[in-house]
Amino acid sequence: MTTENEQINNWLKEELETLKEQLQQYDDIPSLKFEEGKITTFMIVDISKPFEKWVEQETNLVKKIIPVEHKGEQKKLWLNVRNPLYTQIIESLNNGVNTFSVFQIGSGQSTKYSLVKD
Repeated sequence: MTTENEQINNWLKEELETLKEQLQQYDDIPSLKFEEGKITTFMIVDISKPFEKWVEQETNLVKKIIPVEHKGEQKKLWLNVRNPLYTQIIESLNNGVNTFSVFQIGSGQSTKYSLVKD
């Protein structure tokens, strides 16, 4: 029979292993970073299947991990599904657009992203 402490230790070990696996999976490909006051252009390379989803357990924050190509390099764009940019990208993909230019305004909690139209 397992004690309460053993049960706690077991789930903590399992959680740590899961986190290590997830982080290793996401560390293999660099993340796309936007820069304040600059336009970043990228192409979404694979829409054949739904984007991966990452959920912050404590806050239920949901981010989608979007495979992109930026300056000839494969990267992942992490976007909060509540960010208006995510909706704009999905709408554009639905209309056949897969290349995007994004302008970042502000930094930290006051960061806003604007999709630049051609």
